[in-house]
Amino acid sequence: MTITRSRRSHLPSRMSMSSTVRLSFRPSPPSPFSLFGLTGRSVACASHTVLVVGHTNCGGAMAALGAAAGTLGPVEPVLERWLTPLISLASKLDSEALPSPDPLLRLIEESVRMQVENVINSEPVRKMWAEGKKNLWVHGLVYELETGRLRDLNVTKGPRS
Repeated sequence: MTITRSRRSHLPSRMSMSSTVRLSFRPSPPSPFSLFGLTGRSVACASHTVLVVGHTNCGGAMAALGAAAGTLGPVEPVLERWLTPLISLASKLDSEALPSPDPLLRLIEESVRMQVENVINSEPVRKMWAEGKKNLWVHGLVYELETGRLRDLNVTKGPRS
């Protein structure tokens, strides 16, 4: 999601959003950068806010937990590209050591954190920050379907001062 803020208000003056079935951010085709206008060229917007949002009761995360536990059959080839990183993450999480009693919620939160890191380590974002662009911020949130609220994971990243 890209939000351009009005100079007169803290509210967005222009917002564009793309919702896709994507469980992981990859800087390869199909390019997610086109969704944000972060193609490495000069950025026309006054500010950019990128929101990486996971959601509770995610079917992809449920499938990844099942695959990591060996209780899910083979992953469909069309979904394998998107599920493989999440299955790998689920395999690394030790459910006994998790602060959350809900392994699904913990996987969703960790996936959002991982995708924030992937976005900020991508070439277009690093390039913008290296060129002194101070207007790009990346936030990690979880949308709670039960309450309709976004919960901030406090993993916001921006240009180094």
